Amino acid sequence: NNQPLFQVHATDLDIGDNGRLSYSILPPYNNSFVINDQGQVFNLEILNQSSLSSNLLLQPLSSCIN
Repeated sequence: NNQPLFQVHATDLDIGDNGRLSYSILPPYNNSFVINDQGQVFNLEILNQSSLSSNLLLQPLSSCIN
């Protein structure tokens, strides 16, 4: 399935590279889900009832500062 489960969105008021944001999923959920640069969350394995009742935790966004 190539469809995202959901999408998150955030903005940073900085300009240029300092305004880029990155997303990540915290362990242990990073073995079951992946998030891309556009904030789309995809499952990496077949979801069952027990995994659906768990909470997916997103790490706070980090600004990409070089």
